[in-house]
Parts: sequence; structure tokens; C-alpha cells
Amino acid sequence: MKNSYAFAAILFILVLVVGCGGGSQTVTPPPPVLAITLSTAPPATLAASGTVSIAATVTNDSANGGVDWSCSPAGACGTFNPAHTASGAATTYTAPSAAGNVTIVAAATSKSSTTASAAVTVTAATAITVTLSTAPPTSLAVNATASVAATVANDTANAGVDWSCTPVGTCGSFNPTHTASAASTTYTAPAAAVSVTITAASTTTPTITASAPVNITSGTTATLSGNFTFSASGMEANSRLFSLAGVATLTAGGAVTGGEQDFNDGTSGNKSPAGGDQITGGSYTLGADGRGTLTLITNNTHLGAAGTETFSIVMVNSSHLLIESFDSTATSSGGMDLQSPVLTDIGALSGAYSFAVLGKFSTTTEGFGGVITITGSGTLHDTIDINEGGTVTNGASNGTYTAQDSMGRGTLSFGGNTFVYYAVLADSARTKAFRIVVTNSNETDIGSAYAQAPGPIGLASIKGNYVLFENGNHGNTGGFVIGGQLAADGAGNVTSGSADESEGGTPDDTAVGAISGTYTMASSGVGSLNITWTLDHHKRGVYPVDPSINLLDPNNATGGGGAVVLSTDAHVGDGVLVQQTSTTAPSGNFGLNFHAYTNAGETDGVGQVAIAANGTLTGLADVNDLFHTAQASGASFSGALTPDGANPGRYTMPLTLTINGTPTVQTIVVYQISSSQLVFVQTDTGQFATGVLELQQ
Repeated sequence: MKNSYAFAAILFILVLVVGCGGGSQTVTPPPPVLAITLSTAPPATLAASGTVSIAATVTNDSANGGVDWSCSPAGACGTFNPAHTASGAATTYTAPSAAGNVTIVAAATSKSSTTASAAVTVTAATAITVTLSTAPPTSLAVNATASVAATVANDTANAGVDWSCTPVGTCGSFNPTHTASAASTTYTAPAAAVSVTITAASTTTPTITASAPVNITSGTTATLSGNFTFSASGMEANSRLFSLAGVATLTAGGAVTGGEQDFNDGTSGNKSPAGGDQITGGSYTLGADGRGTLTLITNNTHLGAAGTETFSIVMVNSSHLLIESFDSTATSSGGMDLQSPVLTDIGALSGAYSFAVLGKFSTTTEGFGGVITITGSGTLHDTIDINEGGTVTNGASNGTYTAQDSMGRGTLSFGGNTFVYYAVLADSARTKAFRIVVTNSNETDIGSAYAQAPGPIGLASIKGNYVLFENGNHGNTGGFVIGGQLAADGAGNVTSGSADESEGGTPDDTAVGAISGTYTMASSGVGSLNITWTLDHHKRGVYPVDPSINLLDPNNATGGGGAVVLSTDAHVGDGVLVQQTSTTAPSGNFGLNFHAYTNAGETDGVGQVAIAANGTLTGLADVNDLFHTAQASGASFSGALTPDGANPGRYTMPLTLTINGTPTVQTIVVYQISSSQLVFVQTDTGQFATGVLELQQ
């Protein structure tokens, strides 16, 4: 037995030795562990009801089950869309509407106990607000239009604005009725006078609104208050040309309480003395349609009726009027604008100003245009184009100026001439627009100066679509008028356009669609425009202005830019090149101003016309025709605008003017600058005219 046990032990040992020697063995590793991570984690804070895209990635999931989304506290922690995603795919988490702390959980579908989470602090939502970023005017004429806009803040959906008004059905219309936040819509007033409320509502939350009342009137009934700068040029009863500029203080009660002015008819007997005339009193009236009368009592007994000047006026808005002399001593056309607070410091004139003036030197028509640059306290430098009866030269000189007095009056001296200027527009630092009238005894020049376009100035300073509008004299043919439109490419080329011209009452040059040409622009802001149409070649000096300044209505915050223009060929005239911003058919009540010429003399008029949506035009005007039918109050106009389909922005119109019961039909061509400003020329044989139509507000 002992031997048997011994043998078994030896055999066991041998088996162990053989099993441990020299062979190989395979060990199976454990399966990988399923895991999940937030590959796109939520932010640490999120506004109530805010949304965010998040994602989770599952690894080592042989079933590829994806992700299930949840959060806590349940029922008050927000939602997921979708609540299940594939690994790595995004879901949209929407926070709850109330502030608080939540935990977002991503669980592996294949093993729900495997999760990844993140804490989010939900903050109180900022309420949606709506504000009228471009508010409507407080008063608007029937059928008139206004651009309005509203801005919606804190709208995570960015859904925009819905427009409405009350009383429903009689309050007007909007085009379009829905806009993006801050985008403009056009409001059109109803056809009858009524008080309306315009409302902008958040599309996301319609109960959140902003609104403004608008008084729709049959005309405009606002009163005037403040210092108003005025200028006009025309013809005395003795056929002598004259120029006038000044400032008058108007009160809301209809009184004129003071002012200053300078008058010049090229003689030493009638023109204002050094220091100008004093306006000692007067009055004004305004009817419901904006038409009225202005009288200025001056200390110059050579003017008007023993020193009292009478004007017919029409109010475009509370800071801008169109005027004409309306008595038996003289006729004229011009404008009147609310004066900005006067800057009496010598530094109020600073920088560069583009300008043009036109008048007579003895019996020769002359014009000057270019740039006046202020070089120091009381000193200036001019770079100008000079046109004396069709003889064109260029000049440059140094000059001087004086600071404005409390009424905005100062003097400029350069190029052998002395001018008086009257401030119109200023910002807190500098005067930006002023009227200019010459004081030399043998001249009648009058015009305007505007802050120059900010630099750098070059060909790109003239780019886009423009309306050209000017008048003056052309050699032995007498006066001329031009209305037109042109496209400039910003590289020195005029690529298209149309024009209508009358010279001495002969409509010799209607060139629809036939304009071409080139232009130059020096860094000084003195440029040239060479344009050709059917029968004529025209050359103009072009001087860009600050794009914030509206050349026809300086206080108007819209429609600015363009250039002052001076004829620099056989024509001697001045005018404006104004950026064209709309060719959509105009409608509403418009202030009217025109001045017409025949070989017998000048005729002027101001009034109001209503343009309907179909283009029909009706209205009344005070017409001063000293050389034919004398003054006529309430002369009637009627006509219809016919759009030129080949040249959008150009309209033709046979216009019937009835004076003292006698109708005459005149051929008118209208060029549209914007929905609120149009210019026109008359192209009849024997008489020619220019005029403006400006939307009343």
C-alpha cells in the first residue's frame, strides 16, 4: 500500500510538470463597458422658454440603441424634440417658462442606467417689446403716405410685425401689412378726414403692441413758430430782376415779431443798405389746405407797399413753406424754412460747402458755382466755375467771412463779390446749409450753400439714379428750363436717362431715353458733367453735398444727397441733381410752387394740389401775373399724370389752369424724385416754366 501511494504521488507530480511546461494558453478579455457623453452640452444658463440644440454620443453599444432624453424636476423642467435620438444626433431642448434649476439627462437606450447629465440654470425671460422706430407724423393729409417702421425686441422667434389701424375700414391701409422687425411699411391715409390710430403688433405675441395717433386732415392746419429763413427771386413791375433773402420770427398766434432781410435789384436806390433791412412786424394766415398769406413790415419804404411786402404761401410741413411775392410791385418764387438754433461763434462755418448762385451782372446773366472751404477763423478759400453770359472760366481766391448774428445773418467776401448769408440748418457743431444773396450794386445773384459730401470725394460720390432740374438763360434765345433723369455708374459714365428742355418758349429738345455722357470729380468736390441728348450737348459743374441734406427741404431727415449744379456752357443757369429714390405713382396733397416766363415777363404761383391714386390732379393756387392778368387768388388746376412706360419716374400731363374764368391748357412733364417730391417743366411754345410738388405733412 505504501508503494501504491508513492507511485500515485509521483504520477501526480509528473502530470503537473507536463501541464506547466512549454505550451500556450488563450485568455478571453471582458466585454467593453457601454458609456455615454454629452457631445454637445447645454449652456450653464438659458432664458425661460429659450431653445438650444444638444446631443449625446453612446459608445460600445452593440445594439446601437441611441439616446433617451429626460430632465428633472419632472413636469417643470422643459421639453425635448425629439425625446429619442440616434447616438450623436441633436435634439432641441426648450426651457420651461419659469425660472429655476433643472438637470438635463441623456440615457443610453440599451442600458438606461448609463447616463450623462448637465445642470442648467433657467433665468426669467425678457419680455417682448415693440417700439415705433419710425413713427408716423402726428398729422397727415387725406390720401397722403408715410413710411413707418417698428422694432421688436426679445422675440426669440424673430417673427416680425403685423400692422393695423382703427377705426377699421376707414383708417387707411398698409403695404405690406406684415414686416420684419425694423423694416418699413408704407401707410396710406384714408380719403376722408378722421382721427386714426396706427398699431404695430408683435407677430409672436399680438397683445404686445405700439401705437400712435394720427390726425387725418383735409389739408394741413398746423401753425408756425420760430425763426424762418426765406429766399426768393423774381421780377419787379418795371421788369427789373431782383433777389431777396432774410429771416423772420413767426409766432403760433399768426404774428411776425421781427427779423432781417437783404434785397437787391442791381441798383443802388432800392437795394438794402449795409446791415440789411429790419423786419419790424407783420402777420400770417393759414387755411385748412395750408394756403395762406404772409406780410412783412420792413423799414425799407422802397419795397412792396411803402415797406410792407406781401407773399402768398403754402405750408408743406411745419418747418417748410413755398412762397411767392403777391402784390402789384413784384412777383417771385422761393421757399421758407425753419431755422436751426443759430450758432454765433466764428467757427460755426467750418469745413467745405458746395454752392451755386445765379443772377445778373448789369444786363448779362451770370452764375458761380463750386466749393467754399473755411481755412481759419474768418478766412476762406474758393474754387469756382464762372459763367458770364456763356463765357466760362475757372477761378480760385482767398476771402473772408463774418460770424452770424443772433438772426443767423453773416457776410462772405470772395472773388470780388460780397454776399450776405442766412443760416438755415445746423447741427451742434456747424452750420450745414445757408442762403446767399449778393450785395454788390450792379448784381442780383442769389443761391444756396450746403455742407459738402464727407470725403473722400471721387467718382463714386455721384452714383445711382438722379433727377436733374435747372433753369436760367441761354444767349439770345432767352431763358431755358430743363427737367430730366439720369443714371450714373459711379465710374464716370452716364448710362441712361431722359430729359425735356424748353429754350425761350420753344420746346426744341425732348430726348426721352436718349441721354448719355461722362462726368469727372476732383477730390476738392468740384466736378463736371457732360451729357448729350438729341439736339444738344450740355456741360455742367457738379458739386456734391452731404447725403443727409435734402436740397429741396433742408429740415427733411429723408431724401438727402445729390449735388448743386451750374451750367458751364452757352447756357447760364443753376439747379440741383437729386437722388431719385422712388418711381411709384405719387398720391396725396402736395404744395405747389412754379415760376413761368414769356417774352412779356414772369408769372409765379403757389398753391395746393391733390393727386389721386389714378393720377388725376386738382387744386387751387394764387397766381401773380403782373404782365398779363395781375393777381388771381384761387386759380384752379386740373389734369392727369400719364406715366411714361419706357422711362419710370417721368410723367406727361396736359394741365388746365383757369384764371378769372378763362382756362388755358399747358403741356407739363413731371419727373419724380420720391413719393413726396416731384419737379416739373412746361414745354409749350411761347411760355416755359419750372416748378415743384412737395407732399404736405
